[in-house]
Amino acid sequence: MKAYPATGNGQLSAPRFWPTDLPVLKFEPLAHTPHFKGCCAIYWSKSVSANLARFSSLFVASLLASLLFACGGNGSSVTLKTQANSVTPALGATYNADVYVYASDAITLLGQGKTDGTTGKSNITLTAYTPNTPVIVKVVLDPAKGSTYYDENQPTLTSVAPTAKFTMLSVLPSATSGQEFSANPLTNMAAKFAGISADNLGSVALGTALVADKVYEGVAKTNLVLGLPPSTNILAPVTPATKAQPTPSGTLSHLLVVMSTVSTGETPLDPIQRAAKLAEAIKSDGTIDPAKSSAFSSLNTALAQTSNLGLTLSTPKITNADIQGALTAAKEAASKAVSSYTGSLTGGN
Repeated sequence: MKAYPATGNGQLSAPRFWPTDLPVLKFEPLAHTPHFKGCCAIYWSKSVSANLARFSSLFVASLLASLLFACGGNGSSVTLKTQANSVTPALGATYNADVYVYASDAITLLGQGKTDGTTGKSNITLTAYTPNTPVIVKVVLDPAKGSTYYDENQPTLTSVAPTAKFTMLSVLPSATSGQEFSANPLTNMAAKFAGISADNLGSVALGTALVADKVYEGVAKTNLVLGLPPSTNILAPVTPATKAQPTPSGTLSHLLVVMSTVSTGETPLDPIQRAAKLAEAIKSDGTIDPAKSSAFSSLNTALAQTSNLGLTLSTPKITNADIQGALTAAKEAASKAVSSYTGSLTGGN
């Protein structure tokens, strides 16, 4: 704090901004009191007391301005990052699809790109990312832009139908440099369970920003509703099925192929239709719509009859009450699984 020199009569000289009608503070040495030798007493006259409120306002304003300046002008010491990441959708493999990555407020665009027409991967640079905060991935298959995908149910490379523009989401508790993100029917469910809607993403900010705990909740609910092991990290990147490799290795990759190809007793569904039905059964508040829960029950029945799934399934929880009763333990397991993941694809998932 800056000190102002004393005048000859023991008064502190006023700073330049000091109002001319306010008396300055006075002090007197306390040399006669042994315990306070070298100290001084500050006092004011009646006229100073009368102007105390005005003095206080000026002092507080000056102090706040000084603190703001000391903090660099924005009150924050967080260093925003620019980093390279990649997104590989898995519907099977998805080509020429638009990819967007948003901050946790669901409206701030951190980066965008397009999946390659050969590899199905999109390399994206995130800018102004706040470290250790969630990100939201949005993949849009648009027939007007030539989006195609490998339909595992046919199996063949398929163009998106003229009226079938489709959006697929994913959520992650944080993003590290070089991390590969996935977006597939499982991550799409997790995003819906976390309260993220494709309809408003990028146009309407969330009332409360997405936090890691909600991401773990979305993963836990997805595992519960499909009867997957609680420690399954469905957010991990997967190897999508392609014409050259229709049956990719890795547990999650295989599960996605099975989800697209098993018969559920309904009219055969292609991967887009199956993913859309599962997402539609989840309401915007992250709960199951009882009127549409058959999308889960029919798929679960088919999965349970699959002998080579590679996963040990438990009894699915497809009512909100059942999910809520098992959520605490399931979320803890999901948190550990997701947090311990390194973020790179090694050997397929």
